[in-house]
Amino acid sequence: MTKDSNKAWNRVDSDLSSYNIRQYETKYRSTDFVIKCLKEELHSDASYNILDVGTGGGGNLSYIAQEFPHCSFLGIDINKYFIDMAIAKHNELDISNTDFKSLDFRDIETEYDIVGSSQFLEVLDMEKAFSFINKCFGSSKTGVYFQALFTERDLDYEINIHDKKYYKVVPYNIYSIKSINKIANSYGFILKQKKRFIIDVDLPDTHEGRGTYTIKDDKGIRMMFSDVLNLPWYFLYYEKNSTNLKET
Repeated sequence: MTKDSNKAWNRVDSDLSSYNIRQYETKYRSTDFVIKCLKEELHSDASYNILDVGTGGGGNLSYIAQEFPHCSFLGIDINKYFIDMAIAKHNELDISNTDFKSLDFRDIETEYDIVGSSQFLEVLDMEKAFSFINKCFGSSKTGVYFQALFTERDLDYEINIHDKKYYKVVPYNIYSIKSINKIANSYGFILKQKKRFIIDVDLPDTHEGRGTYTIKDDKGIRMMFSDVLNLPWYFLYYEKNSTNLKET
């Protein structure tokens, strides 16, 4: 098994298929969380051109796009099978402000008002992840957002799950917010919003392998896990800093 994250995602298996189908059947609380965070940054009547990287089958984007009808969205993914699913599903749902393209993020050549991703950064192998972070800031005119696994400390965690059920290596990397801030600053962006995702329902541990469940800490706050791995989900939004002030 290889650590190249493209090998885990540029394929069609029951793991990926069921996940992408479920996103259309049930609106995830993490999707509501991203929408709520974006509403704090995007004016309801603004017409932003937004790139959604790692869009998969387009389920997550279907909800976001309908909340921001004046914006135009392009969803990209390396997996053509799921891009075709996204096109078909959005046509079926009559969502008119989205388009999709099978494209590796490294081949992005156009600038967008906003570049964002949901649950994508953490599943890239680390070499690609830092290339992706730089590409996001280099391709954005106004804002960049990530919903991914982060830590407040100056530590990056490289975690590779060797999934024996689906015979693939799946990264679940956790990145330092401080490290992202430094990269953002070098492109003239500053951190505008940082929110931790705390889920409000109990999720049972019924999974044979990877899959999210919750445990309450001694204060009654739910922590999200996949097997033994704690999942610290955050939303980060970076804004182009016109005054060119640098964060310390």
